[in-house]
Amino acid sequence: MYPETEIMLLNACRAQNVKTIVRNPDNAGKVIMANRFVHSTFAYQSAKGGVDIALMKLIHDGITESCYPDVVLYSKDISFFEEARNVYLSFRNDRNFYLIDGMSSREDILEQAKRILLANMHKCNIGSSYQRR
Repeated sequence: MYPETEIMLLNACRAQNVKTIVRNPDNAGKVIMANRFVHSTFAYQSAKGGVDIALMKLIHDGITESCYPDVVLYSKDISFFEEARNVYLSFRNDRNFYLIDGMSSREDILEQAKRILLANMHKCNIGSSYQRR
């Protein structure tokens, strides 16, 4: 499969999820957690397929009306694909991006995630569960 085809398929699925889950009025006021969202696509497809991040952002913003998560957690071992890791790390200065030490114990990782989420709940747009950039 061509990388561009994969990007379009991922974004078609994401558009459906944003419309039916994230922006569903029945979910207003609820916290929605996702295992992978747009930053994962940027990291993996840029590293694996060489797709330009600016192009991916353009597609994502167009089909999701710039839907981005309020908080992003990232945790992987250093031996994780270095190129994908570097793309993730390029977002480290984003106000909503937190790096978790993947070499920690599972308990410590969970504790770090809980601490970050609890400290940031006031930032979340509770009531609509998404943020526009």
